[in-house]
Amino acid sequence: MEGIKGVIFDKDNTITAPYVDEVHEQVAGAFETSKRVFGPRKLIIISNSAGTLDDSGHAAAIRIESSLGVPVLRHAVKKPGAIPEVLEHFKKECGPDTTYEDLCIIGDRLLTDVMWGNFAGMLTVHTQILTPEGDNKVAAIVRRLENGFSRILSPHWSAPSHPAMSKKVVVGSGGGEGKGGRGGGGSTDTQ
Repeated sequence: MEGIKGVIFDKDNTITAPYVDEVHEQVAGAFETSKRVFGPRKLIIISNSAGTLDDSGHAAAIRIESSLGVPVLRHAVKKPGAIPEVLEHFKKECGPDTTYEDLCIIGDRLLTDVMWGNFAGMLTVHTQILTPEGDNKVAAIVRRLENGFSRILSPHWSAPSHPAMSKKVVVGSGGGEGKGGRGGGGSTDTQ
């Protein structure tokens, strides 16, 4: 993507199965391509468990970094917070002139990934879940609600524009749980 300097990945059900520390086979090729194109330090994983104050000694973050080969952001406030830590990381890795518009976040949740990125001015990509197996029950229910509201509201609004996209791109047909759904506020939505 022209203009994107760094990529933020949600972890569970975006690049790994829930609570698993290995890249899921469905996205392994794309994740390796991202590491090659951007370099592993210009990618980060943000989790609401690993890298947070709940992660004693950041043991989970260290384990994930070792397994996936990219940094896990250390942050005191869970998504949809942690905005200052994200920019601080990318200013260090991509240059001091880096802004939120230079970043892309990829995730399966509309509220904690897509809206969070949109509020900051990032390019956002809403993905379908990788697997329902092992998913956090509360997250699964909230995700269904988010995707349902997105389908109801989507005829009345469109994704915000982003300088990295020459035109609005929507990939997919609006599925819901396990089908991606309409990206609700990202520039792209995947099937």
